[in-house]
Amino acid sequence: MWEQNAYHQSSRYFMRASTIYRRLAKSYPKQYYIPLIRFLISYAGFLTTIYETGKGEMLFKEAIGLCRDMRTMNPAFADLWMANAETTLGRLYNMANRFEESKQVLTEALNIYQKYYQLDSLFCLKNISTSLMNLGTAYFKTFQDESGDSCYLEATRIARQLVNRSKELHTPHLAFVLFSYASSRHSLQFDSISENLYREALYLYKILAHDNPYAYLDDVAGIKSNLAILYANSQRQHESELLLQEAIADYRIIAQKDPIFESMAAMTMAKLASFYFMSNRYLECENTFNEALDLWKGLSENDPQTYKPKVAEIAINFAVYCYRMRRFQKSEAINLLGIKILQQLAIHDTQAYESRYAGAIDQLASLYWATQRHEEAERFYKQAFDIRLRLVKAAPQIYEKDFTYTFNNLSNFYITNQRINDGETIFNQALDIYRLLSQDSRKRYFQEIAKIEYYLGEIKYLQSRYNEAISFLEDAHSLYQCLSKDSPHIYDLYIAMATGHLATIYIDTKRYSKAEEMCVKAIEIYRRLAIDKPLEYNSILSQTLGSLSFTSLFLKNYKQAEQYALESLAVDSTQHWIATNLAHALLFQGRTEEAEELYRQYKDELKDAFLDDFRLFAEAGAIPKKCEAEVERIKKMLEE
Repeated sequence: MWEQNAYHQSSRYFMRASTIYRRLAKSYPKQYYIPLIRFLISYAGFLTTIYETGKGEMLFKEAIGLCRDMRTMNPAFADLWMANAETTLGRLYNMANRFEESKQVLTEALNIYQKYYQLDSLFCLKNISTSLMNLGTAYFKTFQDESGDSCYLEATRIARQLVNRSKELHTPHLAFVLFSYASSRHSLQFDSISENLYREALYLYKILAHDNPYAYLDDVAGIKSNLAILYANSQRQHESELLLQEAIADYRIIAQKDPIFESMAAMTMAKLASFYFMSNRYLECENTFNEALDLWKGLSENDPQTYKPKVAEIAINFAVYCYRMRRFQKSEAINLLGIKILQQLAIHDTQAYESRYAGAIDQLASLYWATQRHEEAERFYKQAFDIRLRLVKAAPQIYEKDFTYTFNNLSNFYITNQRINDGETIFNQALDIYRLLSQDSRKRYFQEIAKIEYYLGEIKYLQSRYNEAISFLEDAHSLYQCLSKDSPHIYDLYIAMATGHLATIYIDTKRYSKAEEMCVKAIEIYRRLAIDKPLEYNSILSQTLGSLSFTSLFLKNYKQAEQYALESLAVDSTQHWIATNLAHALLFQGRTEEAEELYRQYKDELKDAFLDDFRLFAEAGAIPKKCEAEVERIKKMLEE
């Protein structure tokens, strides 16, 4: 029944059998404890297959509890069945992104199998290999790549050892381990190794499918599909397209006997549609996506519990490509379809679907931003941010990437729309998260922390909270300096930006010596950057030279102020405001005629700036005594 995918009917039979087994085990524990445990593991595996992970977890845990109770009767048998349940529970946790729990139960299962290796070496060896394989997946998913490789290499070694004992019996297990290993490494872009693993697994599965196509042709198609993506990423486009088309044909052959494989054909069609998009074959892309979506919708009408998640997944992916093809109206409609389904699914299985739901509404927010619907964009970005903030607090290592993606989108929305003050709350919340994450992997999050502290410094500056602004910017500056040691070409710009912003604050707070120090450091970097990219950096170099010129006037270094102003205008003559610094520098050196010529030239454009500067200079005592009368005369001329 289960194999024929009659899921609902199978579920009813499982439930009836569950009641009978429990009653028998209660009355006759010695005779029925083991059948009950075996049944619970099978039932939990079924529930996992149809994505009812919450119920499946409960049954696995019930089976594990019964195994512990049974130890008094038969400890070895109880332990081995408990290891069986823990191995499959670990796989469930991997599917639900609960990797730390997965590592714990899989390690326990592994220890049990190793303990009883002498009792039944063949049975334990295969299960050790399976546990190591699942454990390797958990390590790869939590960025512990060396541990992941170590587990998979040992799992593969054991699988090959088993094949040497019985090729017919154990080749399927070796093929599965190789396929799983390739998929885990592929997600980390280890292309050449992944290709070799896929190819060996494909070779083995083709041999198996020759004699038993309905048992193994789906594995052949699955590897072709994954290998096609690998080839597409390696610019081997023709090979990629052929493999995807072959995989679809394979799935449709098996679907004649088992309709579930129509869904696998639909999934592969989505990959083929993505391939067409990347190849600028937009009409083929849209047609293929439509065909895949129609297939999923048809399957979900008969079995919504199993196929609704897939409808949502392909709808969200299709919406992305419609957006990229600038089919905004269609993208919105398809995205809303996916969001509606994911919202319903998240109510019943929060852990499995809530982050996906947040990702879908984040995507919709980006669509609204691109189409100038800013109010809707902000509302959906904030909703996605709130969900992912809660999730990353509960499981930082699992949801950090999702949180970073949504935080970057929302923060960029505020920055681009010059509403940085409105983003203060989310910047502070994100800073708390990254500081928490950095406790385990400190330098890894320096870039995120530095970025946030830079913008918080800007926010505090706009609020005239200068000491707080300086504190944030100095922290950001220190982090960027640390990062620059490994990648100066990336982080020098950010060091200059933080330094320049500090200089601005020091000028506003009349700490001119500190401002001069910061300007000199920033100019050193901008000069270096402008050599290779003058169009990109000449403007900011000119502005920073202008700030240094202005600072020099307060420090009564009038000749230096003149030199910096001249250099600034030579770099970018469109920065007319710097002419104010040049005029002041000339006047304060007693070169009145040259200065007056500039004051008259820019009188209409910069009169208010000239007068404001004179007020600031007077307050700071920066006007030479011998020039005070000339300053008053110039002021009268400007006000005429």
